[in-house]
Amino acid sequence: MACMLGSGTTHFAVRVVAVGILASMSACAASGEIRVANPMSVNMRGYQLVGLMVQAANPADEAEARMLGDWLMQQLPPAGIRLVDHRLRPDVPADVGIAIAVLQVRRVTQTERILVGGLAGRAGLVTHVRVVEIATRRVLGEATIEGKSSGGTVFAGTTEQAVREAGAAIAGWLLGAPPPQ
Repeated sequence: MACMLGSGTTHFAVRVVAVGILASMSACAASGEIRVANPMSVNMRGYQLVGLMVQAANPADEAEARMLGDWLMQQLPPAGIRLVDHRLRPDVPADVGIAIAVLQVRRVTQTERILVGGLAGRAGLVTHVRVVEIATRRVLGEATIEGKSSGGTVFAGTTEQAVREAGAAIAGWLLGAPPPQ
């Protein structure tokens, strides 16, 4: 009887461990989600100079706000948008302003990812983006945009991936408007 109890307990433990391993290995793809409050009404490439301001709503999220601003400063100019970083050069006049507020950050570090794999969850970054024509103060577009890291394995994403996914979603939304007439 003791042998059978030990055997059943062992099989149960093996099943629990197997389910845990499979759950931690099931990968979720990195993604960006856009909830549009006001669709982009113009193409950003039609303006001479675009000012970018990325700020964190919570001081604890400043590093991610800087990371997002730096990523956008690298990615948007090759796409045809001439940018000035208003965090560094607030005195430079721009035709259009892009104001991005980092509202929420869900952090997942590489150490957490290695220690618990997929059980660490998905990192995420929620932003509010507002695009305004400076001369008229007309809102050209407004959206809440979220980036999420992949999740599931020890090789999955961290907070940095969530920031890049949010940046990619923001860039796609900014560049997706119809071309200038």
